[in-house]
Amino acid sequence: MYNSKPDGFHFLLEFFGCDIKQINDMDFWRTELHAAIEGTSMESLHDFFFKFEPHGITGYLLLSSSHISIHTWPENGYVVCDVFTCSTEVETEKAVQHLKDQITHDRVEVKKIQRGFKVSRKGGVVQDVAQCTLDRHCVKLPVYSTGKKMPLDVLQLIVEIETAVQKISIVDTLEFGKCLIINGILHTAEKDHYLYDRELIKQLRSSDKDILILGGGDGYVARRVISENPNAQINVDVVDMDVEVVKACERYLGQGVFQRNEARIHIGDALHFLKMTRKKYDGIIFDLTKEPIGRAEDEQFIQFYKDLCALAHTHTKDQGWIAIQAGTSSVVKKYMDTATVITSILHDTRWKKIDRSDVMIPSHGENYAFLFAKK
Repeated sequence: MYNSKPDGFHFLLEFFGCDIKQINDMDFWRTELHAAIEGTSMESLHDFFFKFEPHGITGYLLLSSSHISIHTWPENGYVVCDVFTCSTEVETEKAVQHLKDQITHDRVEVKKIQRGFKVSRKGGVVQDVAQCTLDRHCVKLPVYSTGKKMPLDVLQLIVEIETAVQKISIVDTLEFGKCLIINGILHTAEKDHYLYDRELIKQLRSSDKDILILGGGDGYVARRVISENPNAQINVDVVDMDVEVVKACERYLGQGVFQRNEARIHIGDALHFLKMTRKKYDGIIFDLTKEPIGRAEDEQFIQFYKDLCALAHTHTKDQGWIAIQAGTSSVVKKYMDTATVITSILHDTRWKKIDRSDVMIPSHGENYAFLFAKK
C-alpha cells in the first residue's frame, strides 16, 4: 500500500453537554467512525474499541491516511475526538463534520492544525512563511463600506467553538496576530486592538470610579480602562451575553483581566442588566457587535438602541459620559448607517455634547465610527 506524504490536517475536537447514553454505546462509535470516511479516499485498516466499567469508551479507527480516535467520559457528558489524515482538506473536514452532526452536544471546540514538513514551527511561530500554502488558509471578512470581502491569511486555526447562538473562532494570522472572529465577523485583533480600545476610553477621567462596559467579553477594553486609571479605586462591570467568548479569550488569548479585583464579568443581556441594576456609573461604554446588523428599515435594531441609550442615561451619574462603537463610518446601500441612526437616538434620549470620531482599524479594512456624549 502506498504511504501518503507527511502532510495533513489535524483536528482536535472537544464535545460538551453530550448525551450520556449515546457516548457510552460502543456500537454507536464503531458505526459513526466508519460512516465518517464513507465516500472518501480514506481506507479503514483496523478498528479497536474498549469499554470501561462502569462507563466510558476509548477507541480508534486506523486509516490508510492516519487515524480517528475517541475518548468518552459519560459521567461528564464529555468527548475528546482526534482526526488526523493525510487526505485532502475537503475529505478531512467532511469526516469532522459528520462527527459534529452525529454526536449530540451543547457545544464543541475545534482546533485545526496543519501538519507536515512544509510548515516548520519554532517556539510556536511558523517559520519560512513564504513557503506555506497560505492560499488554503484564508478567511474572507466583510467590508461594509465597499460591500466586498477582505482576505485574511491564516497561519493556524487555534480553536473553533460552536454554541447555540453563535460560532466563535480564534485564528493566528500572518498580518495581525491572533484574531477573534464571531459569526464570520472579525471582532478584535492582537496587533491593532489598541486603536479601537484607545478610542472607546477617550472620555475616561482620573476621577472616575465606576465604569460599565456593555459587550466587551474579550476583556481588552476593560483592561485598558484599568491600565489608564491605575491610581483610582476603579470598578469595572462588563456585561456580555456569551460566557464562551470570555472563556475562549481567557484560554487562548491569555486574557486575565477578569481575575483582577477591579473587574467583574456579568453574563447576560445588556438591556436586562440595565433594567435590573440600581447602580449609577461615571461612564458607560457600548462595545457591542461591530456588524451593521440590520437593513435601513430594521425597526428592531433602532428600538434596541433607543431603549439602551435611555437606560444608560438613567444609570449615568451627573456629569457622566457615554462612548459607543457605532459601526463602520460608511456603508453600502444595503446596510444601515448605524452611526447616523445612533446619533439621532442620542439626541432623542437627552444626551448632550454629542461628538464623533472616525478611526481606521487596519484588521477590519475600514474606518469605524465612535460616538461620545455627556449627561
